[in-house]
Amino acid sequence: SALATLSSLLLLDLLRRPTRRIAAGYTLVTALLVFTQLHAAALVAAHALVFAWAARREPSHRNLWFVAWTAAAVLASPAVVVALNSIRGLIDWIEPLSLEQFNELARAYCGSTGWPGAAVWFSLAMVGGWFLLQRSLDSQRVLACSLVLWAGVPVIAVIALSLLRPMLLPRYLLFTLPAVCLL
Repeated sequence: SALATLSSLLLLDLLRRPTRRIAAGYTLVTALLVFTQLHAAALVAAHALVFAWAARREPSHRNLWFVAWTAAAVLASPAVVVALNSIRGLIDWIEPLSLEQFNELARAYCGSTGWPGAAVWFSLAMVGGWFLLQRSLDSQRVLACSLVLWAGVPVIAVIALSLLRPMLLPRYLLFTLPAVCLL
């Protein structure tokens, strides 16, 4: 969670003050994040969406943003390649998607209330994020967009990938918890 938070903070700082130093910090922290937590590659995808959204609003800095994100993705790619090539056997023990797994995920986020509490909590977080996007100042919209994508994209991506190959474990998605709490 700490590296995901730092990576996302550097993303926001890079969007606000695009300098090479901040871009280098973002690149290194994001690559390290993926090396330490492979599921965080979905956060890198969420960051790409934030960069694309911000580039529409501020096209003058898109080259630096693109270089920083691409460099992070390239630096992290060996971890992804190794994981994809050695995935057999490493995650075979993970159960296929079930209601119990969703309940475990909900307990990881919300404690003992389980999935009913999590459904309410996530719904409120997403509605809060949507209202923040709609009613905030332009400078705050980037923050709101980043939080919504940080909270949603990794969870949705891992659930979707788990339909093909079981890989959903709540502890692997806890790096999204800071964004959910901030929403």
